[in-house]
Amino acid sequence: MKSEKVAVNSMLFSLQDVGFSYPKSEGHDEVAVFKNISIAIGQGELVLVAGPSGGGKTTFLRLLCMMEEPARGKLFFDGQPYEAIYPPDLRRQAVMVPQTPIMFPGNVRDNLTLCANHAEESTMADWMQRLGLDPALLERPAAALSVGQQQRVAVIRAIMAEPRALLLDEPTAALDPDSAARFVEAIARLNRERGVTVVWNSHRSGELESIATRTLRAGRELA
Repeated sequence: MKSEKVAVNSMLFSLQDVGFSYPKSEGHDEVAVFKNISIAIGQGELVLVAGPSGGGKTTFLRLLCMMEEPARGKLFFDGQPYEAIYPPDLRRQAVMVPQTPIMFPGNVRDNLTLCANHAEESTMADWMQRLGLDPALLERPAAALSVGQQQRVAVIRAIMAEPRALLLDEPTAALDPDSAARFVEAIARLNRERGVTVVWNSHRSGELESIATRTLRAGRELA
């Protein structure tokens, strides 16, 4: 895919001729995931990343937040080359929420204030309700929640940190259809009202195409 004719400093994320492979290991050959990605994602976009499992969707998010390094090519965040950015600083501005939620010791409130000591009780309760969680769960041990509840708590924790971008990896995978629809609407509202950039991985793209700015497909735009 040829490079998009977009100025690097006009975009939140820019990838120029990026390639990535998982290195050869004992009993396994090198696995090429991306050969030549040139993509720009602007502040305030809501981008759907679609494709089957194993297509590189999670790797793409990990590249965006510097959890993986490209084999070649250049990445920029807000016009700055990635090599000039301290990784923890980038990850505070572009927060990835993995498909398998990570809960820390303590109750749900402890988890939500982990990266945002200033978070107000009313704000936490509001986001719990928006995502279909009873605010009374703030007192419950986070480890005692179901996977679907933990996924939503992990997303709220990321929102509490007030990032410029949310990188969501299959966040509705463990949700029933009604809960998933409520989740989609809440994140779409966050994107509309606050201009938070959202890059959202999903193999169930139908539920998101109506709200997405555009769709990147593994094997096509991501290849």
